[in-house]
Parts: sequence; C-alpha cells; structure tokens
Amino acid sequence: MNDVETEFQSAIATARYALAQFRAEPEVESKRGGSRLSPWFRVWVQASEVAQRWHRQLTRGSDPPKTLARVLRKRMMGLEPTTFCMASRRSSQLSYIRKAGPV
Repeated sequence: MNDVETEFQSAIATARYALAQFRAEPEVESKRGGSRLSPWFRVWVQASEVAQRWHRQLTRGSDPPKTLARVLRKRMMGLEPTTFCMASRRSSQLSYIRKAGPV
C-alpha cells in the first residue's frame, strides 16, 4: 500500500467514525440553550472531502498532478496582465484615444 492509498483509507475511516458518532447523537446542547447540530457533522463533511481528493489521486493513475504554475501559464497566454487601479483609470493597452486630425 502506497502513501496515497494509506491517506485515502485513513480519511475513509475518519469519515465513517464521524458519521457513526453523528448518527448516535445528531444534536447537542447549545451554550445559549436549545440544541444545535453535533460537531461530528463538520468532521464527517471535511473527512469526506479529503477522501474524495485522495480518491481522485488514486484514480488519476500515473499522470503527474498539475501545478498551479502550469495551469496559469496555459490560461494566461496572450492575455493582458491584470492591473490594480480604480474604475476611472484604464490600462495603457486599452486606453488610447485617437487624436482628431484636420477635417
């Protein structure tokens, strides 16, 4: 079993345990009175999301994960760089006004 499979199995086990705890006591007493959702619900949701990510890693096979730099490089080709300015100002590439010539 490799590291990815180990992490996946660990996340699945955590999600199952949290779900069992939530089913046993879905509501707990609130500090302000009344009842609220058990904190085990959040643990179950988060562990399930982690398990889904590890499962995608397992099913992806031997494809190397895309790095953020590779994704941005492909998306940003040919686009104007972003500018941090107010709405009344425009970037230099887009804000040209033709001079009126003699009529």
